[in-house]
Amino acid sequence: LKSLKFPLGTYTKDEIRALAAKLGLANAAQPESQDICFIPEGDYAGFIDSYLAQTDPSALPKPGRILTTSGAPVGAHEGIHHFTTGQRRGLGVAGPEPYYVLDLDPKAATVIIGTKAERGSRTASLDALNILDPVELANGQLVSARHRYQGTEHPAKVFVQNSNTARIEFIEQQPDLTKGQALVLYKEDRVIGGGTIVAYA
Repeated sequence: LKSLKFPLGTYTKDEIRALAAKLGLANAAQPESQDICFIPEGDYAGFIDSYLAQTDPSALPKPGRILTTSGAPVGAHEGIHHFTTGQRRGLGVAGPEPYYVLDLDPKAATVIIGTKAERGSRTASLDALNILDPVELANGQLVSARHRYQGTEHPAKVFVQNSNTARIEFIEQQPDLTKGQALVLYKEDRVIGGGTIVAYA
């Protein structure tokens, strides 16, 4: 906490906007940004294409195949950077029920898709583990875990494997665990640790 800096001091956001308006600043009424502000119109794939085309064309993601969990090819894509795990819309693949992106394989340039039933998982493996309360994170402890920014907390048990990794076992199946997401652990209203999801099963 001693390292925190609050450049606006005790001013509230509304007070800062009022000051900006008084000074005639063009962005006084601009909506807040909670995303990557330099990506035009939220087109991440377009930004990557443009940036790599100028800096390192050999690094541009390659076209590849879209596969089901059984390995059956059901479509093609122009690069895995057009997809994100958990994505449902814009896959370009039709089926008897909606498909979701379950995994991305950059080396093979493949997108793995599956049905809602295939999305579920009760176990997550964490890397980059950050333990804030070793007592509350003792093996087998029941905690609350949240793995989506605006998601709800879910009861789970924690099994710390070493100083950097842990296994999380949810009491109920979770339909939207995603590799690369942060998973935060709570005990009542306290954050007691967390890490990055690297696998789920």
